[in-house]
Order: sequence, then C-alpha cells, then structure tokens
Amino acid sequence: MCIIYKETIAVLKEYNIKRHYETKHKDKFKNLEGKERVEKFNFLKKNLNFQQNIFKKKCEQNVSTVCATYRVAQLIAKESKSFSDGEFVKKCMLYVIDEICPENKCLFEQVSLSRQTIIRRIEDLGLNLFEQVQDRVKHFQYFSIALDESTDMVDTAQILIFLRGVNANFEITEELGALESLSGTTTGEDIFKALLNTFKNLDIRTKEPIINLFENPFNINPEIVEASLQLEIIELQSNNSLRTTLNNLTSSQNLIQF
Repeated sequence: MCIIYKETIAVLKEYNIKRHYETKHKDKFKNLEGKERVEKFNFLKKNLNFQQNIFKKKCEQNVSTVCATYRVAQLIAKESKSFSDGEFVKKCMLYVIDEICPENKCLFEQVSLSRQTIIRRIEDLGLNLFEQVQDRVKHFQYFSIALDESTDMVDTAQILIFLRGVNANFEITEELGALESLSGTTTGEDIFKALLNTFKNLDIRTKEPIINLFENPFNINPEIVEASLQLEIIELQSNNSLRTTLNNLTSSQNLIQF
C-alpha cells in the first residue's frame, strides 16, 4: 500500500512500484534525501498506522458488542425468561455504568438487547448447537435413542428424543436430538414418524438391511439380520407359545397396523 495516497498496487513488483512513484510522487519528494527522506517516510508510515488502528479498534468494539448480545441471549434462554427482558437488562446495566464508569457509557449504549435482537441471537445459538450435533452424529459408529414425553403450556404433546453415541475414538456423546410436537393423536405411528423425522433432519443413517420396528418377528428371515442378532431371532421363532399368543393378538386386531 502506498503510504502517501493510501493506494494499493495490484502486483508488487519492482517495476510497478517504481512506475507508481515516478508518475505520482517524484516531483514532490525528489528533493528529499538522506535523513530528511527517512524522517518523512517514518512520519507518513506513523500516520498510516494510526488510521489503520482506528478502524481496527472500531471493528474490535463491534465484535465485542455482538458477542455481548449473544452472552445475554444465552442467559435469557437458559433461565427461560421473556425475550423482552433484554431491554430491562440493558436499563439496569446503564444505571450501573452511570455510577461506576460513566466515561464508558457510550460503549454500552451500543449493545442492542431489543426483543427482536434477542430472538435472532437465540435462533443463531440454536442453529449452531443443532449443527454441532449433526457433525457429531456423522462420526457415530454405534448409537442408541431414548424417548420421553411432555406437554407444552397449551397441552400439546411433545416427544423428546435423546441420542447417545460413540465414535471410532470411543468418545461418547449424549445430547437432546430433537423435541417434536405431536398435534392430534399420540399413537405409536405418530411417535415413529417423529423419530424418523429426527433421523432425517440429523442425517442419521442406519445400516442396511434393518428390521422394521413393527414387523412380526416370526416373519423375519434370520439371514438378513446382523450376525449378532441371528441367534436371538432363531430362538424367538422357536418359541411356539409366544408365536401362538402373537397370532391370537393379530387375529383379534389388537396390534397397531402400519
């Protein structure tokens, strides 16, 4: 960068730099020699660094301001507070600043904690957490799931899907994979669809072939099952008493049909 006109030369080659100097600066600085030339160069360089530091400091302040809004939004989300509480937090913060360090009040006034800002920050945090879970799921060698049920403030049924997986380095991850709302009915089919939707969103791919969770175990061909499960399937299919009981339930249409 030229320290005089603050211009940038496209290609930093000796010929280009020499041509730039001779066409734009030679007439003005040709009489400067020796120590005087060095002093002039150092003066111009100092001015350039000063200007750059101003922009750098302003940029750092903006980054710090945005980070502060994320920290406050995270606390509001953790404590399940109203999104509009951010504005109240800012008022309290400004009162404290007035008493402790009023000279820095202008910095804190730049921190936006409006309702819309808090909403956007929490959405960003949620998306980032979801992407982290997605990234970890991709490296699972084995995983298990656990389901729990709950209701929201308007009594809408919700299902919480927890994941527990291990990667190739035997690092265990336990996370909430999703919270799915079940509007209307809460049958086994609804729960299963919510589970499949979570698998799709997290890009969880099971090994093929798989066993249908609601398939009659006596109709499964043991040869398509993983070797570790084949013996259990054969023993199950050898249990005539259990087969009879299942057939009776099926004939009376007490099983869930898919």
